[in-house]
Amino acid sequence: MVKSKEYKKIMLRSLLWPGWGHLYAGERKKGWLLFTLTLVGLVLLAWGAQLWLFPQGATVKEEEVSVSEEGIIVAEDSSVEETQEVSSAIPPLSPLALTLLLVGLGVPLWTALYGIKDSRRLSIKNGG
Repeated sequence: MVKSKEYKKIMLRSLLWPGWGHLYAGERKKGWLLFTLTLVGLVLLAWGAQLWLFPQGATVKEEEVSVSEEGIIVAEDSSVEETQEVSSAIPPLSPLALTLLLVGLGVPLWTALYGIKDSRRLSIKNGG
């Protein structure tokens, strides 16, 4: 059983990875649920960031070049058909990317706060 002096250990584990504190305190079902929810939230966060920072269709057409016998580069195809300029600025945020980012940030934050709050109950319940 977890003693009340181990409150800080449970809280630290819950802060580092939500669910770890519950697993340490012996609440396996709730621990694995929080652990999995945190992992899913982080995957959604990464997916949203990928959709935002690397939108589909942002491709650059490479120009075909050849080199003459004298070593001079000669451009063969300099057409600008259906090319998109890719700027170094951050692209606009799509509704799907925004939703994924908010859920991806919210779920791990909620599970961490819940785990920290619940760590006092676990230490009191199990340790006196």
